[in-house]
Amino acid sequence: MKLWLLLLLTMVPLRAQISIYTLDAAGVEKVAGSLVNVGQAAAGDVLDTRFRLRNSGVTAVTVQVLRVSGAAYSLVGYPPLPHLMAPGTNVDFRVRFQPAGSGSFSASLQVNDVAVLILGTAPQAATVLAEIDGQMQVVSTASNVVLGRVERGKFQDYRFLMRNDGGGSVTVGGVVLSGGGFTMIVPPVMPVSLASGQVMGFTVRFSPDRAAIFQGTVTIDARVFRIEAVGFDPPLPLATVSVNSSSQSATQGKLSIQFLAPPPTASSAAVSMEFRPTVSGVADDPAAFFVGNSSRSMSVPVNAGLVAPLDVVFQTGTTAGSIVFTVLVGTQTLQATTTISGAQPGIEKVSVVRGANTLQVDVSGFDNTRTASTLDFVFYDRAGVAVTAPIRADASNAFRQYFQQSTVGGMFLLRAVFPTTGDASQIAAVEVSASNSSGMVKSPRTSF
Repeated sequence: MKLWLLLLLTMVPLRAQISIYTLDAAGVEKVAGSLVNVGQAAAGDVLDTRFRLRNSGVTAVTVQVLRVSGAAYSLVGYPPLPHLMAPGTNVDFRVRFQPAGSGSFSASLQVNDVAVLILGTAPQAATVLAEIDGQMQVVSTASNVVLGRVERGKFQDYRFLMRNDGGGSVTVGGVVLSGGGFTMIVPPVMPVSLASGQVMGFTVRFSPDRAAIFQGTVTIDARVFRIEAVGFDPPLPLATVSVNSSSQSATQGKLSIQFLAPPPTASSAAVSMEFRPTVSGVADDPAAFFVGNSSRSMSVPVNAGLVAPLDVVFQTGTTAGSIVFTVLVGTQTLQATTTISGAQPGIEKVSVVRGANTLQVDVSGFDNTRTASTLDFVFYDRAGVAVTAPIRADASNAFRQYFQQSTVGGMFLLRAVFPTTGDASQIAAVEVSASNSSGMVKSPRTSF
């Protein structure tokens, strides 16, 4: 007998520790009591009531039982059981009322050994149908009514019907549409009484002004139907792509995108380039890039109504090979290729620094085959007469070692120092020749 008395004394405080509340839309708590009326929901609609459990005691308590028993009711968002509640902590969940027909519905909400009676009513109401994918379908407040996709600047009308599927008459007090992009065509006159089997409809027009997901509501009396539709940009017309390039290194070329018709809306094209060297042992050439952002990819704006070609300027680099361009525009993937042929060295600049007994010749240029070999230097006096025979230097090894370590493509900068005797002030100009596997090039005569 003492054992049973002890059990009763320990169970009573545990039961009293859990307080049960309902919460309104603003989150204001109200003690649940022994009866909770959740309100009204038409057949097929959903009505959620928020509940909160709180451990109002000073010791932890375990929620062992949490269930709702009764047709049309279910629990949503409840924790896995058993659930330990520390003193002062809350557990929130929802009781969902979703009747299949009209009438009054009751259920029992069980929290451990405490029961709360739940009451809800499903009044006779009109069945609501919406035009989805060209067919009339029954809809409810339980989920979004997804209407469809419409091109920006155009519109599409969707029919809604209110049908009395019951035996008696049903009165509809009002229909209200809200949400950007949606308008009601010829709103129905309200209130209206629908006899059994009678149907009344209205039309919702969706006309998007941008590419986006649009959301709104159709409220029929107190029933709120969430509607959703998608606006999308009109497709871009077909396009072609071509390359205007000299096929030479160290030059600029143009990648041209030509639309077969003016684009109806502003958009963009994604362009990228891939360099494929033909020089043995070379992986890439960083000197090949788009001029607009000095990289291998960029986004190019496409203006509405564009007629002229859309040109993108690029650098060909300083290495023989090919450049493959890829253009993503609208739903199209376009490609074009240009070939950079191997050529004799390019001499871009020659400068001379006169020392006391030396002449320092600096030469900057590029070799897109990376096979540079011999260099020839010819010096001239102030009268333009050659004062030396061509001075030849075999720079094959020096170039080979340089290009093996170079990370700047085929570009190079070399320096040659010549000792002088006599009156070196009479030497006034120089010509430099360079050779590789594709031929020889001579620089213009450079005065100093």
